[in-house]
Amino acid sequence: MTTLTQTHSASARRRTRGPRQTLEHAVLIIGAILLMAPMVWFVSIAFRPPEESYELIPGSLTLANFPAMLDRVPAMGRYMLDSTLITGGTVALTCIAASMGGFAFARIRFPGREVIFWFIVSTLFIPITTAIAALYLQMFEMRLLDTRIGLILVYSAWQLAMGLLIMRGIFGAIPKELEESARIDGASMWQVLWRVYAPLARGGIVIVALITFVYAWGEYLIAFTFVGTDVVPMSLAIQFFEPSPSDPGYNFNVAVAAALVMFVPSILIYLVFQRQFSKGIMEGALKG
Repeated sequence: MTTLTQTHSASARRRTRGPRQTLEHAVLIIGAILLMAPMVWFVSIAFRPPEESYELIPGSLTLANFPAMLDRVPAMGRYMLDSTLITGGTVALTCIAASMGGFAFARIRFPGREVIFWFIVSTLFIPITTAIAALYLQMFEMRLLDTRIGLILVYSAWQLAMGLLIMRGIFGAIPKELEESARIDGASMWQVLWRVYAPLARGGIVIVALITFVYAWGEYLIAFTFVGTDVVPMSLAIQFFEPSPSDPGYNFNVAVAAALVMFVPSILIYLVFQRQFSKGIMEGALKG
């Protein structure tokens, strides 16, 4: 009798859950379409002829906007190279510094460790606008204005606090017995970090790298203040496609094509490392 009652109850729950699940899925699909529609329209503009920019469904597609982009700004290749070198250098330096610092704050005991760590983390709450003037004077004195290395150093310093916060949590959750075992086998502290801890913290390093990449690739205010003559990253170069009253030949589709070229690397990087990023997020949540 009890088994029969349980069977009827389960069947009733399934019948109730079916329409509810359908409604939930429908709401999620509609929400996804509404969220994706502006992005789809944006991408489609880059492949439309100008006369069909505001058509709901374009009658034809073209690649002519991309050569026109290079005709308008011939130095786009150099600007992309500047962005690539600056972003790559920032990601590498930030990941290395955050890994070393996170390991030190998680595993090495020294006076004032907690005070120093939380002082560094507190810099996350400082608006960049309040530090621009001081950073500019420092870069001027070091003769690093309008240089790639200057921008790399500023970006890395600004992202280091977030990287330390992430990596300290990841390293702190790794069993200390692994370190003790490696030290017994004769490994130095440096070898423990890069041969034992770093491979286990790969997910956290990927998170730091992706966050830093997105920041450095699209950052505008610091780049606008510190470079712009010899070094021009894409975040600055995109302004060459802005309309002006003195430019009767302005083409909105060409500007969108340039913006799409700027966005594509971030999208590709995320798609390539999506699995590692999700794994690192889950590891951080579980270890936290």
